[in-house]
Amino acid sequence: MSSRPLSSLELFIKTVSDNWKHLDREQWVVYTALQLEFLDHAVDQTACLRRAWQVIRHQYPALGARIADADDAIPQSSPRLVAGPPIVEDWADETFSVRDYEDSNELVSEVRSTLAASCYWLPASSELVMRTSHWLIDGMGLLFLSQKLMTALVAVIRLGVDAPLGAYLPDYPIGPVLAPSIDRLSHLRQDPRIEAGLDEVFGKFLRSVPSIGLPTRSDESETLGSTARVASRLDAKATSRIVQSCRKKGIKVTSAVQAAIIRVTATFPQHPLARSYAAFALANLRHSCGMGSPGQESPPEGVVALCFAGFPVCVSGVIPEGGEVLGFDDIAEELNRSYASDLNRYWDPRDGSDQVFGLIDLADGIMRRNIDLVSAPLPDGFPPIQTPDLSSLGKLDSYLPSEYGPAGDTQVKVSSLWIGTETLTRNMQFHVWSWKGELNLGACFNLSFYEKTFASEVVSRVLQELVGNCDIDA
Repeated sequence: MSSRPLSSLELFIKTVSDNWKHLDREQWVVYTALQLEFLDHAVDQTACLRRAWQVIRHQYPALGARIADADDAIPQSSPRLVAGPPIVEDWADETFSVRDYEDSNELVSEVRSTLAASCYWLPASSELVMRTSHWLIDGMGLLFLSQKLMTALVAVIRLGVDAPLGAYLPDYPIGPVLAPSIDRLSHLRQDPRIEAGLDEVFGKFLRSVPSIGLPTRSDESETLGSTARVASRLDAKATSRIVQSCRKKGIKVTSAVQAAIIRVTATFPQHPLARSYAAFALANLRHSCGMGSPGQESPPEGVVALCFAGFPVCVSGVIPEGGEVLGFDDIAEELNRSYASDLNRYWDPRDGSDQVFGLIDLADGIMRRNIDLVSAPLPDGFPPIQTPDLSSLGKLDSYLPSEYGPAGDTQVKVSSLWIGTETLTRNMQFHVWSWKGELNLGACFNLSFYEKTFASEVVSRVLQELVGNCDIDA
């Protein structure tokens, strides 16, 4: 049995999720849903998918990790990440299932589970859904894992379900038993100057709170509702024109999408104190950690892993007193200053030394301060936090293709996909990505706070705002 202390990031996610533990619910559980098309209709789809799931557990032992709570009888005991040798047959019996839900949206709204990782096959919609606790794996890691699962699936179709586990992916190295702790990947994390860097990072965020937010429903229920999701996309032609427009403006597409979200949010009535936008964006740090370059396949230790850090994205004066909402270009340019930051040279102490700190060097401290932030009560007079957040996943085609099988012999196609999170708070969580040249925008939310028709309207208006400000016709 292997174990290690939780990283600050893992502990932050656990701290937030424990608020709903008594309901068998977890904030930020990550989902991917792949709609599959088997070209050979004689394939036993369920048996092959179950075996592929076993192959993935064999290939990435860290997928079976769990959190062992602190032992109250031991002084200064802390939660630990624990994993042992996999018994894949027993594990598959517990974590793989076939469900009769109409589609993945219904599954997300209905399923309750305390498992850290599970896989569902929905024959009615031909969707394969993976669900993982966020302390175990991040969204990018789950996308990598989805690609590995599809690769294992075609190997199972070719070799049959009875081949040895090691025969399916012989060219892929076995991953570690436990994912590396991001806290340990920076040699500068204990530098005394780090605290000044954290003061600067959090100062930017705190100067912009309380943030503007989306209005929650008037008939809020005291009982926590289900997570729901809505999504829309732009075709390849419209997406291409948006990309060209953003390039001409000198901004990232992520900056443009978030500017559209902020502009739509600002059209709704706000608390008198809420005039700015303040949130944390997530940066994939696999490149900084030596776990692969952006847009490329991650090595095995970077698949089942939590390898990101948050950094503030703030826009002051979105709603000036007595004035109109700040313009789209002004918001996008302000956001772009955050998104265009060099993650490897994120903070300069300006002390005359040559030392510059990367975001990875600040990651541990950022999470420790975030734990304090979420554990503290809201200041008197502040509105509830209902800031719309955005997670940008980039171009998925480079590491999650749509066809699988030997060259010239496609055996399985991915017709569509989405990624999202369990959402138990007042925040509406947006995800943006491109796939097959099309821009996709999804939003996850809790039905206690938002009706599905309202969320659909917001997504539609965000895309209209994006299109209308990027020089293309709606």
